[in-house]
Amino acid sequence: MTSTKTAIPYDYYSLPFCKPFNKNPKAQVENFGEILWGDSIKPSLYAAHMGVNVTCRRLCNPRTYDAKEMQAFQKRIEEGYRGHLILDNLPVSEVFTQKIKGFRSFMLGYPLGTPKTTGKQKKSKLPLPVVPVTILNNHLALTIKYNRPEDLVTSSTKGFRIVGFHVVAHSYKHDETTCVMDDRKNVGWFPKPGNPVTVEDKDPVVWSYSITWLKDEALGWGSRWDPYLESAETDAKIHWFSIVNSLLIMLFLSGMVAMILLRSLHKDFNRYNDPDNADEAQEETGWKLVHGDVFRTPENPSILATYIGTGCQLLGMALITIFFALLGFLSPANRGGLLTAVLLLFILLGSYAGYVTARLCKMFRCHSWQNIFMVGTFFPGQVFVVFFAMDMMLWGKHASNAVPATTMLALLALWLCVSLPLVFVGAIVGYKRPTIEPPVTVNPMPRHIPEQRW
Repeated sequence: MTSTKTAIPYDYYSLPFCKPFNKNPKAQVENFGEILWGDSIKPSLYAAHMGVNVTCRRLCNPRTYDAKEMQAFQKRIEEGYRGHLILDNLPVSEVFTQKIKGFRSFMLGYPLGTPKTTGKQKKSKLPLPVVPVTILNNHLALTIKYNRPEDLVTSSTKGFRIVGFHVVAHSYKHDETTCVMDDRKNVGWFPKPGNPVTVEDKDPVVWSYSITWLKDEALGWGSRWDPYLESAETDAKIHWFSIVNSLLIMLFLSGMVAMILLRSLHKDFNRYNDPDNADEAQEETGWKLVHGDVFRTPENPSILATYIGTGCQLLGMALITIFFALLGFLSPANRGGLLTAVLLLFILLGSYAGYVTARLCKMFRCHSWQNIFMVGTFFPGQVFVVFFAMDMMLWGKHASNAVPATTMLALLALWLCVSLPLVFVGAIVGYKRPTIEPPVTVNPMPRHIPEQRW
């Protein structure tokens, strides 16, 4: 369960819903990123059979809740939490259609209920409907869209693919004559408004659902995620021609400026490095006066080398991640794949951070293995401490995305046993490379910069 009002997700079965086998089911985790992201999937009692419509089916026997359990439902509903279901790796969503433009937008999950409102809201100028008591949604109307693959249309093999999964949540107070065991007797039934289930009711609550299968040949298997990705408040279109035109102009102008600067700087470097033109170089004005101090060793060279090495590591991680994402390897259907790729690339690129830091330390003449150890522990250590503190707070809130202790130990092992040794491997290679020489001679004495009025 997630909410846009709070940043803490909770386990679906933290509320007293109907559970399989009357016990808390275990989460099905596929990769390391799902654990860190808190995206755990647990089985439910919702059963869908291919092509079989269900008018109304009860999840379990009617359940009677006490005041404490109803208060838990009310708290989550007022906080705006939404439940989530997954079918064939496709998340359930609500569909909203604008009356004017006819544009469809999708919202993942379904509301647990309708919070109590007085009809007045500070940020809204329009009057809102008055809900005197919090309403609990106990019936889900599920719609599953499917089609038959093109390669199976001409063959005798039966096979279908699911391309859509939508839901409409209702609140309906069942009685003994509605939603019976024999679904043939439920034909024509629909949860009519006007008889909702509220958190103040003391009657048993009947949890139910219905399933409708719709054939959709327009939406293919490869594009079934497009409605989720293209959904937005406005029908915004990407002007690819304008984007490409702007990029080409920017690259052309940047290339021209770079060529002019390189020619000018190369000519200046040759003049500055020529001892016969020492008197002529002293006559320079403006920014060229500090050419002999630009490549001077800074006051804290080890800290600068550490930051640059870590920055190169993060930059390489981001570029490679974006590259593989553009190729389609990090699809949203692969839950946790993005976070797993980012973590793996950061660990492997520790060798690159050690290499860059070693080259800079050799250039700054601060050759020390302590600097290499710092680049492997300074930034990752800060991230780990903050992550550990946040995880402790999530454990205190009983959030579903709290990382277990075994996963925390695995992260610590990956850091100290894989990433840190790779940093030293890259540093060994970097120290064996020749020293980076500045393009101009550094003045033996730093130039005095006068104080400015501002």
